[in-house]
Amino acid sequence: MLNPGAVKHSMGWKLLYCVFTLMVGLLECPSIGNGIILKIVNLKHSVTLPCNATCDIGIVWRIVDGQVVAKIDQGKLIEGKRFEKRVKINKDLSLTISSAVYNDRGSYECVCNNRNVADVKLDVLVPTEESAHVGDNVTLHCYGSTNKQVTNGEMHVQWEKDGQTVLKIDPTNTTYGPGFIDRTSVTRDGYIEGDLSLTFTGVRLSDQGTYLCFFNRDSDQGYPHGVTLTVKEKQLEPAMIDSERCRVAVIGIIILLLSIICVLGINKRNRRQPTEDNTMINIASPPHLSIEDLPVPVQDSQPLPEVQRIQSCCDDYLDETMCPEEMDECTEEEEELHLPVTESGTLLEQKKSNTGS
Repeated sequence: MLNPGAVKHSMGWKLLYCVFTLMVGLLECPSIGNGIILKIVNLKHSVTLPCNATCDIGIVWRIVDGQVVAKIDQGKLIEGKRFEKRVKINKDLSLTISSAVYNDRGSYECVCNNRNVADVKLDVLVPTEESAHVGDNVTLHCYGSTNKQVTNGEMHVQWEKDGQTVLKIDPTNTTYGPGFIDRTSVTRDGYIEGDLSLTFTGVRLSDQGTYLCFFNRDSDQGYPHGVTLTVKEKQLEPAMIDSERCRVAVIGIIILLLSIICVLGINKRNRRQPTEDNTMINIASPPHLSIEDLPVPVQDSQPLPEVQRIQSCCDDYLDETMCPEEMDECTEEEEELHLPVTESGTLLEQKKSNTGS
């Protein structure tokens, strides 16, 4: 016959043990408090599923339906079917899947000591790619079967990036994520037609990444669900580059021609310099002219021998006493030849006066 006190005492210890085990389990299983962890990966890319737990025995990653993805057995990695050479278990017990395929999407469990310590939901995207340059406007396209009878105040659409809200519109409020205020928009007319496209104004480098589209009250996935935006630095278009090159070439040719013209002008000026100097010297220092060098106008009716005779007479006989008779003749001839006469008389008389003095 069992002792009622012993049975009661035994049941108390079992109850205490169960409570202790439950408490330890709660400490080791953060997913219980945080819920299911959502991870998203683009097709053919890699993703890591977290498992924040400590496991002394074996660790197993499996799909909810029971298929093993990967596990550690006696220190050796064993890969599940369809995951050969694509999975590994890291030191922190997280699971890395490489080159994700579309059928990798689903719910995963991290099992330690036969206990589920993490639940992760994996979504595999086949994203549409859009590209833009810094400062451009760009639209990320997404579509869904929205309520055709929706009124102006009944929009339910949300865009996310890296798990953070970019733009969320509901009947009561419009919420922008950090850095997206007044730069993103979804049109109400487009929403009525099933167009959930997100438009960016003035794209920034920080906008690069993958964006997810949701709509309706139940946050249904739009199509395509993910859109990858690539942002590039602003660059000159090929036509502008060619135009710039032509402009530089033309400027270079003009500068070269101006340089050649300047050099030729300097050389020409240097060649003319000596002639100009000589001319200045001749003008500044005119040669001494004698009476013999004075131009003597010759009348057409006067023969040349007679002019010579008169000139000889005037030059040889400077004294009136030596040529009394011919002096008048010289003077008359002098007048006929229109020689210049000073106020004191003829040049001949002035010359004789100067000689006498």
